[in-house]
Amino acid sequence: MSFTASSGSSLEPPDFNDDEAPVSQNTELLRPIIRRTAQQHIKGSAPSTECSWYYFFFFYKSLIDNTAQVKHDCVLSGVICSLRGFIILLIFSAVSFVIMSALWSSNDGGTHLSRAVKLQLFHEHLTNLKNDFPNQRYELWHRIKIHLTKHLKTAEPTEPVSLIFTAGRSAEKTLSCLALKQAGLDSDEVKLDLDRQLQAAFEGEKPAVVIHHLEELPPSATLIFYRYCDHESCSVQKGSVVVYCAATSRGVASDRSLKEVEELVHDRLLEKLVTSSEAVVNKMDANKFSGLWSRISPLILPVVSEEQTEKNGCKV
Repeated sequence: MSFTASSGSSLEPPDFNDDEAPVSQNTELLRPIIRRTAQQHIKGSAPSTECSWYYFFFFYKSLIDNTAQVKHDCVLSGVICSLRGFIILLIFSAVSFVIMSALWSSNDGGTHLSRAVKLQLFHEHLTNLKNDFPNQRYELWHRIKIHLTKHLKTAEPTEPVSLIFTAGRSAEKTLSCLALKQAGLDSDEVKLDLDRQLQAAFEGEKPAVVIHHLEELPPSATLIFYRYCDHESCSVQKGSVVVYCAATSRGVASDRSLKEVEELVHDRLLEKLVTSSEAVVNKMDANKFSGLWSRISPLILPVVSEEQTEKNGCKV
């Protein structure tokens, strides 16, 4: 899956009128959306906005060739919000890409790793990430390990792995650095048509997609994610991880409980996406949001800043 744009170029988000745009018109609803590079944010060149939500990461990792050597191919594309203080979420969301590198076999190699070998690779990489990002909460790594190990042990998954990472503005560079180092983020790729590109990516050899800046979409357009996250009728089941990133306007204090973090994320997304209490066909309302939330939020984890990354930037 590839999207190209000239270096340094940017696309401004359209002025959508949600009352006039049914979800069935996704092709036009979702084009074009901002794509800012992680480098722009790290350098501080991106303008500050009220942006506070990102929708981040489906991924696929090729694993092993005929000589039993692990091969890593991670394809990323997406749109990135211009919130300068929130780039950290780009990086930490990439954790899911990397730590799930043991999930699937290479399509062209044709050799399948046993679940035991995949689990070993996953645990080894998770240990490396913990060493690279030592300030993160114990609960974050513990919950990731439990959540993704369960998926790895499932012979026939019925839905992708879903997680939500959230952070305040003080952790901007940590997540960005993790994304650049671990997920191979291409800063010049731009997503122009969400539904079409998602479908094309997941039908390809390397189903990997990055989606950022959920709040820039018309609320009704977010209904498209039902088809990619529903546990009963999901169009993508194996070979993908879905990571949604969200910034709370108040930040995420280190002493907040995971339950409080979940409530902050829920309330912020509810505020941004639900504009009416009345149920309307093809519009986002409280009931539809509740269904969407249940699909995307099985695990919500706070990300904190790493001093060295915030101070010295990202060394990719």
